[in-house]
Amino acid sequence: MAILANERITTRVSSETKRLIEQNMRIQLCQEDALAFVHALEKPIKVNERFLRAARRHKETMAAAIEMIKKVDAM
Repeated sequence: MAILANERITTRVSSETKRLIEQNMRIQLCQEDALAFVHALEKPIKVNERFLRAARRHKETMAAAIEMIKKVDAM
């Protein structure tokens, strides 16, 4: 009986965790954000070392988030 309760709790936590991660990954643009996005497309920044470091950190962060989702799904 305790095992079933633990499974239900794990499933509920897993579902809620996944939902929260997905919710935080959605992009919601207000008008100001949309204009900034269009401006960035029209005038992209120059690629330099600082930009490359930020891109690598972002890639690592996203990879870690994806791995966490996979682990939660595997439970």
